[in-house]
Amino acid sequence: MGARYTYSVNYRYTCEKCGQQTGWLTHRKLAETPGLDTVLHATPGLRGIGAYLTYDEIRSTRETFTKQMAQEQFSLLEGGDACPHCGARQSWRPPYDFTNLTLPGSIALTTVGYFTLSAVLALIVFAIFAEDSIPAVIGLCAAGLIVGPMRAVTVRRKREKINRDFLSACTVFNKPEIDWASETIKAGWESAAPQKP
Repeated sequence: MGARYTYSVNYRYTCEKCGQQTGWLTHRKLAETPGLDTVLHATPGLRGIGAYLTYDEIRSTRETFTKQMAQEQFSLLEGGDACPHCGARQSWRPPYDFTNLTLPGSIALTTVGYFTLSAVLALIVFAIFAEDSIPAVIGLCAAGLIVGPMRAVTVRRKREKINRDFLSACTVFNKPEIDWASETIKAGWESAAPQKP
C-alpha cells in the first residue's frame, strides 16, 4: 500500500449571482502514492509536508493541479455548488462534471451493468425452463449488450443538454482566485469538505 496524503490549497470567488466575495475556502485532494511508503525529500515552497512522500510525487501532484487550473478546469474545486451567501451554483461548476469519465468509459460501464443484469435474468430463465429457453437466454444477453450503450448515450446527451442550458442561462462568468502561497501537502487523509481556513 502506498503512502496516503492530502494536497490542499485555498481559493475564493465572487458569486456570479449576488456579487459577494466568499471568504477563503480550502480545496482538498486526497491521494495515495502508487508504491510502497517512501522517504520524504524536502520540498522548498510547501508548508506542512508530512513523511512518506518523494519529491517526484509531490511535484507530480502540484503540476497536475496547476495544469488543471491553467486549463480552467475549475469544476474540480469543491464549493462551487452553492454560494455561501445566496446559494447560487457557479458557471464553472455545472450540474454534471464529465472531467473524469469519458463517453466511451460511460458506455463501457453501463454496458457491463446491463449485461450483468441480463445474464442474471438469463440464468434464472434457464434454471426454470432448462433447454427450451436457450433462444430466450441468448436474446436476453444480446439485449443487455444492445441496451447498455444506447442507455449510456441517451443519459449522457441529456446531461450535456442540462449543462448547456445551465451555461446559457449564466450572464456573468467569474473565475476563482487561487492562493498558491497556501499550498500544503500533509501525510495522511484529512476531511475533504471545504472549510474556511
